[in-house]
Amino acid sequence: MSEDKALLNKRIGILGGGQLGKMLCQAASRWDLHTVVLDPLEDCPASGLCSEFITGSFRDYDDVAAVAGKADIVTIEIEHVSTEGLKYLNEQGIETRPSAEILEKIKDKGLQKYFYRDNGLPTSDFIICSGSEEIRELVNKGDIKIPFVQKLCRGGYDGRGVFIIRNESQLDDFHRIFNNILRTFILQFFFSPEPPEYTYWQHSCGDCGLHINTGIAKIDYLVSF
Repeated sequence: MSEDKALLNKRIGILGGGQLGKMLCQAASRWDLHTVVLDPLEDCPASGLCSEFITGSFRDYDDVAAVAGKADIVTIEIEHVSTEGLKYLNEQGIETRPSAEILEKIKDKGLQKYFYRDNGLPTSDFIICSGSEEIRELVNKGDIKIPFVQKLCRGGYDGRGVFIIRNESQLDDFHRIFNNILRTFILQFFFSPEPPEYTYWQHSCGDCGLHINTGIAKIDYLVSF
């Protein structure tokens, strides 16, 4: 009981004040939890529901670090935050969920894919490319075949930075948009469903895991526990 009371007395920092931040503040208000929101927009959705609001960028190291004196535990409502700022908060004894190390994987779809592969989790076949010209060269050589799905490794969300390439015309459109732009892309390839085969993967914390039908399910996004 004393531990529960201690948790209820903690101030919760939230990096980002969008719709998810608003819903988090709504849930926290049911237990009279103190919430501190950091967002660059003073009229963001969460600004009217949080206990305390800080105007600043969750992408900026200094602004994230400034939360240190106002929160006991910090979480995020969007992954595009300063991971270096989160590491600083950890150094100050402030718990962050997710950790900066996990967030680095969440922010980079390429690192996510390697994580799945290295841990034996089912996912679609993929390759990493350093630019649209490299993608075109691989197609022309026959090293990869259309169709495939292209995604930005970093910076894309809610469908942004995603192209489904089904034919040469769509490949030309993609190349025209991203030509001469230095970005790293991940290409994912379609797969055919197989007979059901279930596997269980347990997280290293030992407290949670996933039951996966590897015949029809391929993991595409990493979430924090």
